[in-house]
Amino acid sequence: MILKTAELGEELEKILGFETLIADLSSKFLNLPASEVDREIMNAERRICELLGLDLVVLWQLLGKAPDAFTATHYYVFQQGPQPPGQLKQEDYPWATRQLLAGRIVAVSSLNEMPAEAARDRDVCRRLGIKSSLALPLSVGGGSPVGILALNTTRAERDWPDVLVTRLQVIAQIFANALARKRAEQALQESEAVSRATFEQAAVGIAHVGIDGRWLRVNDKLCAIVGYSREELLQLTFQDITHIDDLGKDLGHMHQVLSGEIKTYSMEKRYLRKDGSTVWANLTVSLVHAAGGEPRHFIAVVEDITGRKRVEEALRASEARLQAGTDLAGLGYYEIDLDGGASFIDDRFHEICGVPPGQQQSLRPLQSWMEHLHPDDRQYVLDQRQRLHEGTIERISIEYRYRHPADGEKWIHHMACIAARNAAGRATRAYGVVRDITSNKRAEMDARQLRDNMEHLTRVNTLGVLSGSLAHELNQPLGIILSNAQAAQDLLAQEPPDLAEVQSILSDIVVADRRAGEVIQWLRGWLKRSQIQLQPLPLNQVIEDFLFFMRADLVGRGITLSLELAADLPPVAGNRVQLQQLFANLILNAAEAMAANPPGHRRLHIQTTVRQGQVRSSVRDEGGGLAEDVDRLFQPFYTTKPQGLGMGLAICRSIVAAHHGRLWAEPHAERGAVFHFELPVAGSQEKP
Repeated sequence: MILKTAELGEELEKILGFETLIADLSSKFLNLPASEVDREIMNAERRICELLGLDLVVLWQLLGKAPDAFTATHYYVFQQGPQPPGQLKQEDYPWATRQLLAGRIVAVSSLNEMPAEAARDRDVCRRLGIKSSLALPLSVGGGSPVGILALNTTRAERDWPDVLVTRLQVIAQIFANALARKRAEQALQESEAVSRATFEQAAVGIAHVGIDGRWLRVNDKLCAIVGYSREELLQLTFQDITHIDDLGKDLGHMHQVLSGEIKTYSMEKRYLRKDGSTVWANLTVSLVHAAGGEPRHFIAVVEDITGRKRVEEALRASEARLQAGTDLAGLGYYEIDLDGGASFIDDRFHEICGVPPGQQQSLRPLQSWMEHLHPDDRQYVLDQRQRLHEGTIERISIEYRYRHPADGEKWIHHMACIAARNAAGRATRAYGVVRDITSNKRAEMDARQLRDNMEHLTRVNTLGVLSGSLAHELNQPLGIILSNAQAAQDLLAQEPPDLAEVQSILSDIVVADRRAGEVIQWLRGWLKRSQIQLQPLPLNQVIEDFLFFMRADLVGRGITLSLELAADLPPVAGNRVQLQQLFANLILNAAEAMAANPPGHRRLHIQTTVRQGQVRSSVRDEGGGLAEDVDRLFQPFYTTKPQGLGMGLAICRSIVAAHHGRLWAEPHAERGAVFHFELPVAGSQEKP
């Protein structure tokens, strides 16, 4: 299209006017606030349309939401022209967008001039009524295009002279720079907003601290930690509220940061709150530099760790108490991590069990302990340990013999629990204590020997008391034997001898001899020292057998016997001799308690019953009753008798305890005292 001279002059006049527009826009956008950029771009689009006679100017931007589409963010439409679509998609303008994304200008004076490969672009332009178009890519700093400035006509076609295109490129660059500055300012504002929100809403205390130590900026959390208001804190320095014991270390770190020896530092320190209390904090400090590199201020992050410190202190105190307790109790402590294959033993455990030191990172201490278990106790101990680890039992408390590598055989009391189990229920972590009870065991054996001696002495003394009855029980069968033997001699001297009668007499002699043998056998059992062995015994029979030997003694004392023995009494687990000694002591005590009673008022009551799975026997007298402090009667060497040793009832209680029963006394409602003891039914008592 050839322009006439008048038209060319008119066009040049427009270009000169356009130069004025560029100068105006350049000065206006130079320091334009971000909030006014959008309005001024749209004003500039209007002025461009008016100056150049254009119908539609659109600024499209790549906003990142759809990488293959541009969004219309600024546009101007002359009068009632077509409205631009919301997005410019690459599929709608495939030829033009390829050119623009490559950084090339697309100038179309007439749609008919567009190349064949721009058929799709041409069709879309016709639907929108566009007759001519100039599209300029927008970029910042020579980078990839971030937008498009599109200038269009809908009323008539027009040319795009190079000089005009050059001027429009300048305007496009002004728009691109303004939008880039707007995005940068908005990002900065958003960053500052986030920073302010983070600063104010952080779960930890945050502060800006001047190089001189003054608080420059603080958040509410820091104020809450140290107990000052924001206004009060900003009048102070960090030195004013730092515990004196931590101030030197804090200042030393700050000087290291200022000198460049470190970039940052962290420490635990104490702050002095306004109310005088102390708060523990974890402090992290970094240095912020100005643009010129000089120190600007410190940023301090303060986390309140007072609760954690209290827990740590309580834990340390608990560990100290535990250590003190184990030391005072003579306990050796251990832990075993079965999953990790590690163990811990303290010095006392090493001393008690002789486990080699320096093996805490393995299970060797456990293996060493098992190797030194006494052979006779090893299986029992390992079985208990297995049950504990499998969850059959929750804890163990056992005593066993142990062969110390240096000290020889020991007795150990061992208690253990499980600290953790896996999903299958097997132990993964265990802990426990051991205590050397060798001296206790020796004392128990000595006490047992002394008790056995006293029991034997008591039985011997009892024989003295029963000597009359025993003499009667022996004299009677011996007298029968003697008289029958003499009668047999007389019968044999007759002619002819009466052999049938002699045979009858010999049978009587055998019976009397057997009776005398039973008395002697009973005496031997009472005089014999032997270890207690429990076996099922009919308690009623034990009582009746013993009363047979005491019959004459009770008659001599004027005592009438009342027996109430329960039928079908289940057997007890007991030792016959010791149970008879128990009855002997109780019966003789009852007899002596009634010695002052007038004849006919000395009745002895013996009863057996079954109560709640226990066999109970009661011995009751009709004497003067019991003293107020009944328990003292069972203490060794306590007696109310002028010639008593004070061991009878103490021995009775030890015999009952050895039978896993209990013995007690109480006054009778009618008169006198009653002594009860209960023994478990045979087979129901716990193993010792």
